[in-house]
Amino acid sequence: MKRKRKDTMTNHRVIFRSIVFFSFLLVLSLFSVGYATLTTSALVDGDVLVKAYTGRIRITAITLKQQTGEATNRYNPSFYSTVASFGISLPSLDSTMTYTITIANESDSDKMFMGINENVYDNSYVEYEYSGIMVGNVLGPGETIDVTLTFKLRDGLTMVPNYYDLTALLNFEFNNDSFKNLQTSIDTVTADFSTGTNVGTFTVTVTNPNNVDVNFSFLLGNTQLMLYDDSGQTEKLTYNIGPNETKEFIIYIIERDNTVSDKLTITTALNAVTNTPENTTTTVTDAITIRLPNRAKYVILDDNEIVTRDPIFSGVHTDSGLFKSEEGLEGGIIYFYRGDVSNNYVRYAGHYWRILQLDDYMNVRIILDESIGSSGWTNNNDVGSLDQALQMVDYDNSLVKPVLENWYQTNIASNANYLSLVRESKFCVDFSNQLMESSGSHNQTYYFGSYIRVGVDASNYAPIFVCPTEYLRSYQVGMLSADEVSFAGGYFNTINSNFYLKTDNITDDIWTISPSYYDPTLRTAGMFLLEKTGRLSDWTSTETLTTARGIRPVITLDGSLIIAGDGTYSNPYIFESEQTAG
Repeated sequence: MKRKRKDTMTNHRVIFRSIVFFSFLLVLSLFSVGYATLTTSALVDGDVLVKAYTGRIRITAITLKQQTGEATNRYNPSFYSTVASFGISLPSLDSTMTYTITIANESDSDKMFMGINENVYDNSYVEYEYSGIMVGNVLGPGETIDVTLTFKLRDGLTMVPNYYDLTALLNFEFNNDSFKNLQTSIDTVTADFSTGTNVGTFTVTVTNPNNVDVNFSFLLGNTQLMLYDDSGQTEKLTYNIGPNETKEFIIYIIERDNTVSDKLTITTALNAVTNTPENTTTTVTDAITIRLPNRAKYVILDDNEIVTRDPIFSGVHTDSGLFKSEEGLEGGIIYFYRGDVSNNYVRYAGHYWRILQLDDYMNVRIILDESIGSSGWTNNNDVGSLDQALQMVDYDNSLVKPVLENWYQTNIASNANYLSLVRESKFCVDFSNQLMESSGSHNQTYYFGSYIRVGVDASNYAPIFVCPTEYLRSYQVGMLSADEVSFAGGYFNTINSNFYLKTDNITDDIWTISPSYYDPTLRTAGMFLLEKTGRLSDWTSTETLTTARGIRPVITLDGSLIIAGDGTYSNPYIFESEQTAG
């Protein structure tokens, strides 16, 4: 049976999460080491009674079976009851870690396998598969089974993600009719963060109807939020409740960094997950409702119906709206505007801008709705070799870059209020190339990555957001890529006058950051342009690099900041900090 994880998470809290996790591991290891020596009961630290359970199903061993592709254990796997803990590192696309997990039924009754519950699982780029047991299989009294469990990077990845470590607690669940669910309720069902408060408080009442102590954890049914207690942010809060006891717990819920909601109001479940010696059972409380702040990333999504299907790239189409992609520039989820939209205006630094995307980090990527002037790309058109072409088309060596950066310094960086909104932007300068016959000159021509995707075969357009690591650049200000123009609605060598990047404010053809070709016979190289007519072009004229073209800055603003407006021209989005900027 194969299990794939498709949800996304960021790795910003890995260090803290690991501290919480390893503390929990220490507790698990102490229990598992001492368990075999307990026959009836024992006192720990003089005040906690640990009972020796009999007649249970449990993991008895975990052994490493195979590792490939430089995969390693960050720490040795351990186990307690039916919970197995793993810490692994998968530094290459072919990395795998395979374990044999031995499970024994030491009870006098049949136990049915119910599946694997992920108590902790902190990397959505890693998936696992297991064999040797299937949901519904029954393990008879006294029987033992070996389960093979393999971790690997998610299918479909084209490069190793920045975060390739995994911390996991996996619970192999079996039925246990004798255990009764905890009874839980909450006294407050709505927390409003939009008023400025960033913490929601709930009092939860828990009753244990069983005749044994039960350890349990609170978990949220929504990954955009985190629990909080005196120890800080955490995936879950773990407590103990005695036999037939009722307790009240005060818990806090906070917004997770760089997360996204399709609506400002989230309704989610608070789960009480019980970890008994024989089983894990989940009890769901009443749903709780959270109203999140008017942060840019939430408001923009709330103002749009999200389009989840793929855009139509086979020609000029009128599909438009805010589209969702699970393959952002760095492999995360992004949202991008496409077509003839009119609700993506931002007023910032005294100018109108258009929103291109909510990027992998849910920050707001914008492009100026005008040109700041014009410049040639180089002073020389004569290109004698591929190496020289690579140098000439590189944005870092262009005449455009200093013009763009000088404008940015004068108009944004010199103003502290404006600058405080800016976050680092990522740009894809794709120099990958392929030698092909030119459709025009029929010369053997080197076409660069963007041309292969959006210029060679108009009926097979395949623009991408994901950028190979070696071509990914970080700047405070930059320019559009040819792929981004295609996602926005531009089409190669065909005019599209009905998409938001084509505007009457601009009377120049505009440079992109994407190289298009190098022709060794003609000794010329080219860059992609967005023409004033709305056509995406590779400009194969002999004056490609020396002819002055327009420049449109692209920057990124902090998506977690509060905004007002509805994104229309008459009521553009304005960041709260921008309202006080001079």
